[in-house]
Amino acid sequence: GRASAGGGAGLGLAGAHLLSEKEVLDIARFGASAAWEMCDWEGMGKYVQRMPVGTVDTCIFKTVLAINDDDYPSALAFIERARRYVFPELKSLVAESYNRAYGTMVKVQVLAELEEVVYYKRTARTDVRGHIRAMWQRRLRGTQKDIMVWRHILAARKVALAPASHIATLVEFSALARKSQRLALSLHVLAPFLDD
Repeated sequence: GRASAGGGAGLGLAGAHLLSEKEVLDIARFGASAAWEMCDWEGMGKYVQRMPVGTVDTCIFKTVLAINDDDYPSALAFIERARRYVFPELKSLVAESYNRAYGTMVKVQVLAELEEVVYYKRTARTDVRGHIRAMWQRRLRGTQKDIMVWRHILAARKVALAPASHIATLVEFSALARKSQRLALSLHVLAPFLDD
C-alpha cells in the first residue's frame, strides 16, 4: 500500500505520500546507512525510527546508535536480537548457495565486529585494544576484496576508531574503491586526511 500522507514526514521526504511503504522503508534504510557513513548520529536516528522492528538491519543500526551513546548493554542486546533474526535466514540461504548467503554472512561478521567494538570501547587497556585492532586487520585481509563488504566492515569499526588510527587500511580501501570506479567514495575515504 501507499504510505500515509505523513508516512515520510519524519524523514523530511517531499511527496512522501506518493511513495509506497516499501519505498519509504528503502529510503529509511539507505538514509540510515548514509548517515552512519557520515557519522550523522542524529540523522541516523531519524531514519532508523522509520524502519520496521524485528529486522537484522534495524538491529544493526540501533546497535551503532547505542554504541555511539555509550549504552553498551543496549548495544549488546540489539546484537543478540539481530543474531536471532539472522541465523534462520543464513541457514536457508546456505542451503541454496554460498553466493546468495555471502551478504548475510557479512552481516554476521559486522555483528561480531560491533560486539568487539563494545569491548574495545569499554576497556582502557592499550594491550587489549592493540590485540583487537590486530585481529581486525587479520580478519580484513581474509575477506574478499569486495568494495561493499569492506565498506560494511569498516563502517562497524568507524564507531571505535579515528581515521588516523588505521590510515593504511583506509588508503587500501580508497584504492579498492578507485579500482571499482567508485571515485567519489575513494575521495570520501581520504577526506579526513585532506581537511587540514
